[in-house]
Formats: sequence, C-alpha cells, structure tokens
Amino acid sequence: LSCTVLNDWLDLECLVRLDSAYCSHLKRRSWLELISSSECVCHNFNVSNINAKYLPWVLKRNVKITKLFLCENVDGDGRLSNYMKNSDRFMVHLSVDSTKVLNQDGLSVVGQCRHLHDLKYLGGTEQE
Repeated sequence: LSCTVLNDWLDLECLVRLDSAYCSHLKRRSWLELISSSECVCHNFNVSNINAKYLPWVLKRNVKITKLFLCENVDGDGRLSNYMKNSDRFMVHLSVDSTKVLNQDGLSVVGQCRHLHDLKYLGGTEQE
C-alpha cells in the first residue's frame, strides 16, 4: 500500500519535499528503504525539471524513475552510470538533447538503457 500511494498519488517534487520533512530518526531508515525499493517507481513528474532540480536527489536516494531528459553533458563522476546499471529496467522513456549531450559519459548512459519503449533525440542539426 505504501508504494502504491507514493507511485500513484505523489509526484517527484512531493517525494523530495516529504523526504526533507521526514525527521523521525527512528523511522528514517524504513523511509529510505521504501523509496529506494524496486516497488517504489516514480513516474509522475515534469521531465524537464529532473536534471536541474531533482536528479542529484534521485541518484543519492536511488529512487526509481521511468523517464529522463538528458539535456546537458552528464555523469562526469559516474553516479548516473552506476544508477543505470541497477535501475535501467525501470527507465522506459528517455529524451536526449544531442546538441548538448556529446560526451562519452552521456552516450554510455544512453547505451545502458536496455528496456526503453521511447527514445527521442532532440536537436542534432549538424553545423558546418
């Protein structure tokens, strides 16, 4: 029931707020285990906000998400790559701004998404 509420009723922004408001040290470990479990998969959020605002939190908490928009060179420290190794089965929608995601790290993240239903490359006009 807990994951159903988190998955279906709350969006990612609410999860972040709830995480920062959850102050009970006695139940904190249970909360962190819940939001990082494979049953808790967040799919209610604005994809364009994930990188700037929430991607660091998603990576830190190991929250499963179903969509991602790579709009800048990513993963210089390897955290997103490590996340994808364990969570790629949940990632079904991926959009890539190919004018900005040009580095090998970003391309390796795309290559790790083996269960995609939808992959969009945005931009990509070649300049002479």
